[in-house]
Parts: sequence; C-alpha cells; structure tokens
Amino acid sequence: MDHEEKEPSSYELVDEMGHGVSAVVYAAICTSMDPSALVIVAINCIHLDCLRTNLDEVRGEVRTISRLSHHPNILGAYCSFKVGQSLWLVKLFMSGDTLPSIMPSSFPYGFLELCVVVILRDTLSSLAYLRGRSHVHRYNGRNGRVALF
Repeated sequence: MDHEEKEPSSYELVDEMGHGVSAVVYAAICTSMDPSALVIVAINCIHLDCLRTNLDEVRGEVRTISRLSHHPNILGAYCSFKVGQSLWLVKLFMSGDTLPSIMPSSFPYGFLELCVVVILRDTLSSLAYLRGRSHVHRYNGRNGRVALF
C-alpha cells in the first residue's frame, strides 16, 4: 500500500500513541484516500527545534528508514514532510504493544524459551538485513534510542 500524501490536510490526527523528548507519535486517518477504505497510519511528529542535529541529517535518516521497508521485521516509512517546526514521518500503523509493555502482565516470570528464540531470530534477521546494506545499527542506552547510519 502506498501512502505518498505529503500534505498535513491529508491526515486527521486521532490519538496520541506515545511521546519522547523530541517527538510525538499519533494514530491518524489518511483522509485523501478512498473514503470507503479506512486507512490508519502512524505519524511521528519530530520537533526539529528539540533536536541536536540539523534538518539535513534528520532527512538523511528518514530517507534511510524509507528505503528499509523490504524486510518483514523492519518498519519503514511511507513519506515525510515538514509541517511548521516539525517533520512528519508517516508510517504503517502497528496496533500491537511493545515487549516491555506486555511482559509485566502477560509474562511476569519472563518469556518462555521458545518466545525468546523467536524474538532473537527475528531481531538478528533484521540486523543481518541492515548490515547487508551497509547500515550500522546503534542503540544509545542513555536515552533508549536506536539510530541507523
């Protein structure tokens, strides 16, 4: 499915899904698509004035993310565009929860070995895909962010 709508008026922000220091993620409806088909996307609104990098570096990282959507375990991006002092990154909407959010209630004593095997297999497959395309994956434990180069 291709969502190349690059105008803020093409999206109706529905619900805030999460936020960080420099971004807010919203569930949104793509209003310019076929009205009979409800298309829900996630929009990562990156506040440019809160970043420590310049706009060109952010756009380069967004272009990289957009090109990585050919792996089943990597969430790419449909498009991005600037709205005021924010950069909107339109992505596939994922309705599931994160591992840290489901673990306390569903797995209070830890994951079963088979679950760990599946999680590690898919994670390593994704990292191998990135490395095969000469991208370096970095996790910054201090702020919990992942970066691609």
